[in-house]
This record gives sequence, C-alpha cells and structure tokens, in this order.
Amino acid sequence: MWNLEELKKYLDKEKLQEVTSEQLEQCHYICDLLSGVYDIELRNDTFSKERKVDPVQEIREGDLCIISTKKYPTPEEFAKSLEDKSPAMQTNMKRAYDRGEKMFYDNGANKAFNTLLKRYGYLHSRQYGDKSYTADNTALKPIKHSELKIIFSQLLERFINVNMHHRNELALKLIAKDANYIHFATKDKLADMEYCLKLLHANPNIDISFFDESVTTSWEFVSELLNSKQVFAIESMNFPKKIKETLLFAKLNEDKQENLLFITVQFFLFKEKFSATLKSLPGKPPFEL
Repeated sequence: MWNLEELKKYLDKEKLQEVTSEQLEQCHYICDLLSGVYDIELRNDTFSKERKVDPVQEIREGDLCIISTKKYPTPEEFAKSLEDKSPAMQTNMKRAYDRGEKMFYDNGANKAFNTLLKRYGYLHSRQYGDKSYTADNTALKPIKHSELKIIFSQLLERFINVNMHHRNELALKLIAKDANYIHFATKDKLADMEYCLKLLHANPNIDISFFDESVTTSWEFVSELLNSKQVFAIESMNFPKKIKETLLFAKLNEDKQENLLFITVQFFLFKEKFSATLKSLPGKPPFEL
C-alpha cells in the first residue's frame, strides 16, 4: 500500500533514506488499531490451541510480554485470508467461520506492535544474530493493557512529527485510499469544519467521531453535508446521539412530510445561529428558545 516515491514530497528529505516501507506499514497498523479494527491482548506466557493462556491486564517489569491482535474480518477479508493456506488449514478456518468464530489473529500486526515496543524501549530485544535469548520480549517497564492505544498513538505522533512535512495534506491523500488514516491529521485540523468536509469528500466512510466535538455538534456542519453536491447518508453517520436521533426521525418520516429532513436541519441551523446572536446581545431576552 505504501510507496516511498509517492510520499517523497511529504517526507523530510534528510530522513528519506532512513524511513522504510516497514516503518510506514507499522503506521498503518497503528491507524487500524486506533480505528477499532483490532482487539489487542497481552499475555505473560506463550500460548497455542493446545496450551491456553488467558490475557492479562498488565505486564510487570521483567515478565514475558506476548502481544496478540484479533481481527474480525469482512467476508471479503476472510476469503482473502484463506489464500496461500494449506487445504487442511482452509477447511478448519471455514468450519470455524461457519460456527460463528469470525475472528483471526493477525500475525503481521503482532510483529509490527512487538517491533515498535522493542524500538521504543518497552521490551527487551535480541542483540546478537538469530539466537534466541531468554531475555527477549521481556518487559523493561510495566505495560498496562488499558494504555496500549495511548502508547501507540504517541509513537505514531512521534514518527510523523520527526519524519513528515505537510501531514494534513498527506492525510487527505492517504484517506482517499483508507479512512483509518484519519489519525495522520492533527487535532487542530479535526476541529476545522472546512478541513473535515474535505476529508469526507475524499472518503465518505470516515468515522466522524474522530472529528472534534465542535464540528460534530454543529448544525452548520450537518447542513453543509446535506446541501453538498456529493450525496452523504448523514442519518447513518456517527453523530452525537441527540443529532443522530433527530436525523433518523426526520428521515423515517419523510414519506409523511416531504423534505422533512431538509426542513429539520434548517430549523436547527436557524436555532443555532439565532442563539449565538442572542448571546452576543446585552441583557437577557424575555423569551427562551
């Protein structure tokens, strides 16, 4: 998915030779994790189908740390996951999938997260050749399951800030391919309604809950989407509960009242703007909206 040649204009020229496709792929895995694609587990011992080991909430300093990421694939992703597997493995996977076990462990993600924790000093790393040492993968500091997303989010920020220029422009380019690259955008731009609209025009599948609340609670934002030349299913978007329920109510009743969705949005937009006007005036108005 990543192409260093395509990204040259966004990478720090002095760092270009240091940034590898593997590092960019690790960024992709982090974006997927932060977007809820994976459930991540920690264990303090090795496990297999024959040897069950329950996940733990914290790895203590000196403990073995085994990371595993569970993914819940779409039917298309599941079909692709069967590729290059032996006939026996394919049969077992299909049987498990048909039983409702619609999950698999993503070894690529496991490797990426493990490598990152080693690189940034959370886990002990082998130092010599391919020989395995008992210290490998032991925790150099406590690691809490509840803090993993925070840790990886900080690692992503550090990598982008050190190596990349024009990250918000880059985010627009990447999001056109994959909505999960929303995490490349800076927080201040996710509070910019115009930028958020550009993101949605690039990829309507973005989860808008990653936008700042000042955007997703604005009826002006809803109105911009509704009146856009590009058609958005706004009633299906991840708006805050009150707005989402209002939009869904209006959409479901449009057969009884023509243009009810449009009328509803315009009403709340007017109310929002009128309330802002009232607040700017001296004195308390003799009525309430």
